[in-house]
Amino acid sequence: YGVSRTVARDVVARLQQRGIVHKDDSGRWYAPALTTKHIDELYELRWLLEPAALEKAAPNLPEGLLQSLRKNVEDAIQSVDAIEGKTLDALEQQLHVELLGYCGNESLMRAISLPQALLVAHHFLYHWTMELFDTEPFLPEHLAIFDCLLAGDIEGAKVELVRHLQISRSRAMMRIQAVAEVISPDELPYLERLEG
Repeated sequence: YGVSRTVARDVVARLQQRGIVHKDDSGRWYAPALTTKHIDELYELRWLLEPAALEKAAPNLPEGLLQSLRKNVEDAIQSVDAIEGKTLDALEQQLHVELLGYCGNESLMRAISLPQALLVAHHFLYHWTMELFDTEPFLPEHLAIFDCLLAGDIEGAKVELVRHLQISRSRAMMRIQAVAEVISPDELPYLERLEG
């Protein structure tokens, strides 16, 4: 892309911060495969960390934000037949990034951003796997979380969030397997496939 090494290092560092790439002991960069084990580990981290951020965020939410986010989900449910991957991606960001971002704990949000690398993958996966489900199953799950928050039931919202993430784990694997069956990435001269 004709950029300097400084820019390239910054890009790789940002990818590392988001959990997309890792550096091994010999200094080589690699992108971990989205295996069942890796997905399980990332989702387990999410259901341990995100409820803590949700609890801390709840008292800091701006007036009207919950109502607005809930309406976005309701609108998506009403137009589920015409919904696009980018809309689903935006709804995921609204709950798991925007709302949790009000927790006020930057270190917690940095810790959460690592397992949320899956949200980056979902941005791609939603586009290719819209036909897997008759309706998008995470929408009512998000609705349940927002309803608990609106009722002031923080513990209930945390329970619903954990339930949503635990159910989402198996759906993520279904999406990944469906895409893997139809897409094979092009070989690139600067990337090497690691086996095992």
